[in-house]
Amino acid sequence: MVEVLVVIGIIAVLLSMLLPMIGRARQSSATTACLSNLRQIGQAFQFYVAENNYAFPTVSKDYVTYGFPELYISGGTSPVVDESGKFSPQPKPPERALSRYFRPSIRGGVLGGREYQSVYEYDVFKCPADAGFDLHEFQDDAAFNPLWEYSGSSYKLNLYVRALGVDTVIETDIDAARRIQSGRANRIPNPTRFILFYEPPAQLWPYGELYSPSAKSPVKVFRWHNSKNTGSFLGTEAGPEPIYSNILFADGRAATVDFSASFIRSGGAIVKQDRTANNTYQWYASTKQ
Repeated sequence: MVEVLVVIGIIAVLLSMLLPMIGRARQSSATTACLSNLRQIGQAFQFYVAENNYAFPTVSKDYVTYGFPELYISGGTSPVVDESGKFSPQPKPPERALSRYFRPSIRGGVLGGREYQSVYEYDVFKCPADAGFDLHEFQDDAAFNPLWEYSGSSYKLNLYVRALGVDTVIETDIDAARRIQSGRANRIPNPTRFILFYEPPAQLWPYGELYSPSAKSPVKVFRWHNSKNTGSFLGTEAGPEPIYSNILFADGRAATVDFSASFIRSGGAIVKQDRTANNTYQWYASTKQ
């Protein structure tokens, strides 16, 4: 009997050692697959601009109203944005600028609780580590878990190249609002650092504001990678764990970036974000470019 208890104890110890290792290996595999996706998206972007005299894919100014600017050029079927275009000007998935470079799987059925005749799924826009984008504090039906199932893409397009106003961001190297999409891809400043696509953990919600938390509109932060606890968190409940995001840079490079230092805390709670350019990344383009 004693021997059996000893064996059980040893097995329990081994399992306690192995399970965290298995969890870390699973997270590492998901992160690697996600980075591969971003590299493929970067290649598609480079193909597109090379075929279009270095012009950016068009993103309508209506994105300010309808949101999800990445769905103008990439991503699959989205319950958030009606596929038919009836409720928004975003094109159908196969008609988006980067779609021509990828082969979708097409099926009928239910996606995100909505029934479609044709569901266009592009695996390249799905991050295996997608832990959601839950904004139910802002809107009852805005709990996107995972994000790709509702928006058609885990990855968001960086439109901070057009700030809504210089007083809405913490930024020292931007002179005024500017939209780089109106220019040429070969004029992107610092392409090795300039963010093209990113995951939600790179930004707090709401975006681009000198924000103070309130009961009505709390700050939200997100963790998808290299964390024991993944998901969406209030700034007051974010905890001390680092916050990582996979990033596609304008030169086509993809990397996992630690954004923890950009989040500003007060009394332990995350309350703001400093988006100042540094040696690792840059969100904005100056009007002088």
